[in-house]
This record gives sequence, C-alpha cells and structure tokens, in this order.
Amino acid sequence: MQRMRALVSLFGLFALLFAAPSVAAAQDLPGFGVQVRIGYFWPANSRAAAGKSQWFTVGTEFKVLDDTFISRNPLMPGHFSFSADLMEGDGFRSVPLLLNYNLRVSENFTASAGGGVSFTSRPGFDDNASFAYQASLVYDWAIQGFPVLVRLAWNGVGAVDKELDGFSLSAGVKF
Repeated sequence: MQRMRALVSLFGLFALLFAAPSVAAAQDLPGFGVQVRIGYFWPANSRAAAGKSQWFTVGTEFKVLDDTFISRNPLMPGHFSFSADLMEGDGFRSVPLLLNYNLRVSENFTASAGGGVSFTSRPGFDDNASFAYQASLVYDWAIQGFPVLVRLAWNGVGAVDKELDGFSLSAGVKF
C-alpha cells in the first residue's frame, strides 16, 4: 500500500512538472515564491540504510517574508520560507516542517538553513515529533523561460539516534 501511495505521488509530481511549463509559459506573472521538488535521500546511518540505501523524497517550499533587516544588499537578497518534505524508505519516515532563511549568494545559487519539527516513524519505535534542521544549496536557472532548480541538502533530526540524518538531492520547478 505504501508503494502504491509513493507511485501515485510520484506520478502526480511528474505530471505537475511536465504540465506546469505549458501553463506557466502562457502566463506573464511574476514568481509566487513556491518550489516543488522531487528526488532521493541517502541516510547517513547504517541501520537506516541497511534495508534501502536510497529513499524517495518529495517537498515544497513557500516564500513567506522578504528580508528587509538582515540582508540589505540588493545583490544578495534574502527571504524567509516555510518548507515541508517527505523522506521515506524501508519503514523509516521523516516529515520535517521547517522555517528557513534563504540568501542569494550569486546569480544562480541560494544558500539556506532552517529549523523546525519533524514527524518521524522508525521500525520498532514509537516516534512522534523531534527537532529537525537542514542546510542546503540550490542552483536555479531557466529552461526556455521556465525556472527549474537542483537542490543539495543535509537533513537532520534530533532525538532519533541520527537514524534519519542524511543528504538529499532533488530537482524541481519554481512558480
């Protein structure tokens, strides 16, 4: 049943990724500050990676507030965002909900760090919610005027013996 849900989610995201460029190309609107991404997560813990060394991940991020008090340099604008991700594999699951600070470090690169809470599930444990954090680097560019991105992130979850810590690599689109 979980595989079926993952496949349906994956199909829906791919449909969105391929349908969105045609819809977005017809619009002449500024960006809304929304990202949708899909990719893989590699757990750093050997117990979590024993059954499946590469997990499925899907996520979204919403820009919530422009930074007008920390980064006043117009060449390196910053903003705050809210992100939600799902990383799942072999009975392990992490769903971090984070508040992030994003700083544009060059024309195509954005660095981000955030913290919040992750709802976790591990085989043999009654997990609930734990502190979560992430640090990421996003490379974005436009393909025929449509903004796409590649994101490399370190994801960490406290109080779960580092079993849900690891790297994720995902690709996505910006709206």
